[in-house]
Amino acid sequence: MKNFSRDNRGGRRDFNRPKRRDSERSGFEKEMHEVTCDGCGERCKVPFRPTEGKPVYCNDCFKSGGRSESKKPNQFKKEFEQINSKLDEILDILESD
Repeated sequence: MKNFSRDNRGGRRDFNRPKRRDSERSGFEKEMHEVTCDGCGERCKVPFRPTEGKPVYCNDCFKSGGRSESKKPNQFKKEFEQINSKLDEILDILESD
């Protein structure tokens, strides 16, 4: 029968040793990529290269499961109202001719 007791020889992790950051171990900083969040439409930076066809979220939207209520509805409502206003002006010009 094998002895599975732990001792100080190999295989044990020294939990008293200070932890190092990933960037200190690897010797380089992660490259950040600027993207538009698919949840709220805001620009943000992510530490990975986005894959085409897959959604990318900012921290807030990622934490909420990609369903940010913060700016997207208000942002699109405002843009929609601006477009409608411009279309009304164009229609008024065309009707006056």
